Parts: sequence; structure tokens; C-alpha cells
Amino acid sequence: MRSPELLAAGYSIVFLAAGLIASRRRRRAWRTAGLALAGLFVAVTASLSPALGGETLRAWWLLGFLPLAYWMPAPLVERANVPLEAWLGTIDRRLGLGPVVPAVPLELSYLLVYPFVPGGLAAVLLAGGIDAGTFWLGVLIAVLPCYGLLPLLPTRPPRALSAAGATDGSVRSLNVGFLAVFGNQWNTLPSGHAAGAVAVAMLVWTSGSPAAPVVGLLAAGICVGTVSGRYHYVVDTVLGMALGLMAWGVAVSN
Repeated sequence: MRSPELLAAGYSIVFLAAGLIASRRRRRAWRTAGLALAGLFVAVTASLSPALGGETLRAWWLLGFLPLAYWMPAPLVERANVPLEAWLGTIDRRLGLGPVVPAVPLELSYLLVYPFVPGGLAAVLLAGGIDAGTFWLGVLIAVLPCYGLLPLLPTRPPRALSAAGATDGSVRSLNVGFLAVFGNQWNTLPSGHAAGAVAVAMLVWTSGSPAAPVVGLLAAGICVGTVSGRYHYVVDTVLGMALGLMAWGVAVSN
């Protein structure tokens, strides 16, 4: 197994154990255990995927792990950390951030975060400057701490605490609707969106892809959009961006 596959397997094992332990007092925790088993399956079978479709299939295999990793921690959360929410909100207010201010370009950038990872992977593979293993190592180092810390730092997204402007604009409605169906309804601290976007943009740049300027611009839009759309607090996004940069540095140095 390669480093990112080992990282995915380790993350899954941690949440499998956490889900089994927590299930003694919370029935919802069984969902964590089930998702963790699925994540472990994806991580372990990645090394077998070349037998089905060659190394190209292995390069894409961990795409199936990302949503599982995102959903795993949520059933373990019982309630929000209200004092932490208040502190995060205070910082936002001191920076002049209030209710949602929908901006179509930023909302569109935020919406594009979902194809951002596969798009970035495609750019890296076409450029050939770095391999898929380096790409996935950078992405997983960036996003897994954001997801995994949720049970320890449970907060609600700022948009959930202020309904003003919640569905202004068709793109905004798409974002809110998508999160209502596929989101875990909690706020990740640091921001997984920001961490993943920065890591992918830097990895694409390192690969020498001609798409790097466009990817970088989209990553910037995603990061700003997390705050302007009140999907995240400023602290979430700043920490996420820093984590993304750190993850990129670790990945390319290995």
C-alpha cells in the first residue's frame, strides 16, 4: 500500500474503533462504524485496483474515500460547542462580517469545489510533473484533519445561525440545497474546502500543468466564498489555507 492509502486506512480504523465504542451509548454511532468499514475497504483495495484497470484506475481509486471520510465523524457529534461558536462569531463580527452576502462568482466558485479534486487530479496526471501518490498524499493530509477534528470541535456553520439571505440567487440555492442533502450539517474547523482547494492548487502548480493559473484562481474563489457565503468562519478558512500549504509542502518533499 502507498502512503496515501495507508493514511486512508489508518483514518478509517480510528473511526471504526470510535464508532464501535460510542455505539454502546449512541445508536447513531453505528453509522460511523459502517462508513469507516467502507472507507477501509476502499483504502485496502486500492492496491488491488491495477488488476482491474491498471495504474490509471488506482490513481482515481481514492476518490471514493473522500466522501466517506467526510461523513464518518458526524454521527459521533452530540451537540455544538456553543462557547467556541461564540468566539468564532465574535472574530467575524470584529472583521465586519455579518449576514450572508450572496455573490454569484464566489458562490459559483464554492459550488465548483466538488469537481475540484478530480479536475486537479486530471491536470496533474496530464502534466506528469508529479505522480498520483503525491497528489493524494497532499490532499489527504490537507482534508483529513479538518474532517477528523469535528467530534472534538463541533460547531454549526455561521449560515445556520443567521437565515438572512440564505437562498438568495439560483447558485446560492444550489449550494444550500446540495449541502442539505449531502452535507453533514456541521462546520469543519479548519475548513476542509479551503484546505483541499489550496493543496490541490499548489499540487497542480508543482506538476507544471498549464491549467495552474485557472486552478489557482478557482481555489482563491473557493476560499473567499467560504467566508462571504457564511459557510465557514474566518478562522476556519485561514487555518484551512495554512493546512493546505503545509500538506502540499509535506507531499512534495516525500
